[in-house]
Amino acid sequence: MALTGKLTRVMAIGAETTGWALELESETTIDGKQVHSIEVAYPDSKKLEKLENKRVKAIGRLSHRHGVETGDRPVLDISSLKEANTR
Repeated sequence: MALTGKLTRVMAIGAETTGWALELESETTIDGKQVHSIEVAYPDSKKLEKLENKRVKAIGRLSHRHGVETGDRPVLDISSLKEANTR
């Protein structure tokens, strides 16, 4: 799956960083639901920080995670991440 959008940090109550998300440029259907963003997982946190708030192209596979408060949710496990050309 290849998606393009703005890479952002996801904040919890108290402004604690909990992870990363990709704010999609256009609404996308995932698991039968229209979504505007998706949580992402990537092993290189320094690269994520470098690309924070930039337009990126992420390629990866869709997986699912389960949280006590969030339940099941889709996550894009990124295998390739790079800054995208501006439109």
